[in-house]
Amino acid sequence: MLNSSGDTVYAGLKNVTLINTNDVTISSGDIALINNQPIPSIVPLYSPIKTITQATYNIFVFDGTLLCDCTNNNITVNLIYTQDQYAQSWVQFDINGVTVTAYFTKIINIKKIDSTGNTVTIDAQGSATIDGQLTQTLTSQYDNITIQWDGTNWHIL
Repeated sequence: MLNSSGDTVYAGLKNVTLINTNDVTISSGDIALINNQPIPSIVPLYSPIKTITQATYNIFVFDGTLLCDCTNNNITVNLIYTQDQYAQSWVQFDINGVTVTAYFTKIINIKKIDSTGNTVTIDAQGSATIDGQLTQTLTSQYDNITIQWDGTNWHIL
């Protein structure tokens, strides 16, 4: 429920739904900031599926599911956006003078979709780990991994 003191909403980055119980109108002008930066008037609060073919891919804050096609090369997916982008990602709404902030943690799905011998390497970057390892590797068609950021490291779900 929204009230005059403002609310904070915590949610995973997948499928965020704001439920309007007080008949408050939310227009594109009410969505002002993400990570303190202006954002476009229409921002997807869902994580679209994206097919990756390039040898190196740095994940973006709105990435959700990456389908990696290694037909022509190995692929390295860099989990470069750590604390500032995931553990502290937020969207701020100003609704009729009430400030609502939605905080997000990052969940990402990565899947190898081709049948070649090329691999997908997921690199946690820096000192961060994925279940205690600096990297994880997908070697076979349809191998996949779902991971979530806790502010320090990634965890396989």
